[in-house]
Amino acid sequence: MSLMELRQKVCAITLADIREPLRDVLAELGITPARVYILQGEPWRCELLEMMPSRRADMHLRTQWAKNASLKPKLSDLNDWAYLGIAVCYCDLVVTENQINDLFRRS
Repeated sequence: MSLMELRQKVCAITLADIREPLRDVLAELGITPARVYILQGEPWRCELLEMMPSRRADMHLRTQWAKNASLKPKLSDLNDWAYLGIAVCYCDLVVTENQINDLFRRS
């Protein structure tokens, strides 16, 4: 899989994760589904998600994980992802185990 294909897949997965809350917020702001449909497309989706710090962190973790097939997930990894995506955006210091620390530090 190319890096562009990986980026597209990660963006699609991340957007699917927040679809319902995003719909609620758009409706509250008076943005109709028709207006959103006009903006559909890869660049718009990824740009929107990159503007959300917690989603950007989540996409970074997913991308780094996908790039290295030799990583062995532990039971706690899903829990780490659920909380660390938010924590790294809003905390001055986050202590993680080595594997997750390594994934966050990769460019």
